[in-house]
Amino acid sequence: IEVGDERLTNLKGIIAGNPLTDRTTDFNARIPFLHGMGIIPDEIYEAAREGCGGEYRWPSNSHCANSLQDIQECMRGLNDVHVLEKICPEYPSLALHKQPTSQDHGRRRLTESAVSSLCRNATYFLSELWTNEESVRESLGIHKETVPSWLRCDFNLPYTYEINSTVDDHLALITKGYRAMIYR
Repeated sequence: IEVGDERLTNLKGIIAGNPLTDRTTDFNARIPFLHGMGIIPDEIYEAAREGCGGEYRWPSNSHCANSLQDIQECMRGLNDVHVLEKICPEYPSLALHKQPTSQDHGRRRLTESAVSSLCRNATYFLSELWTNEESVRESLGIHKETVPSWLRCDFNLPYTYEINSTVDDHLALITKGYRAMIYR
């Protein structure tokens, strides 16, 4: 990151996994993707494409709204993280636990094993376990008492500004020569 001619960070590149890059584009791309995966039948997809004109986020007419309702029905019971897999159960957040005791350690190992065998979404729970391990926090340079626990998605942060598109930001970094890996 640069301010004027002064570089504040020795940035080499960026990695973004499953990012929201542009709210409208990302949302509208879901419908053709789900059709391509065979989840939305041709006739429902064609009706939506005609009625909505590729703009699926805000239905502009009753034909579009009805088509989107049909699509929602096709998506009922769908694992929205891994569309070809079954829905996974919700996992508890570690934020509910203050300090694990030595007895909890054995239970946590059992939980890790049981959770990881259930479904791929379990990695979210497991990433929370891993990032809150004392040795990991220490290696990342997180000082004790500064961050009580790491949460994958902390919706309680007091955001005052919402970014709807990062396409221009990615383009600016790439054109300045920074390497980027953006994956879904």
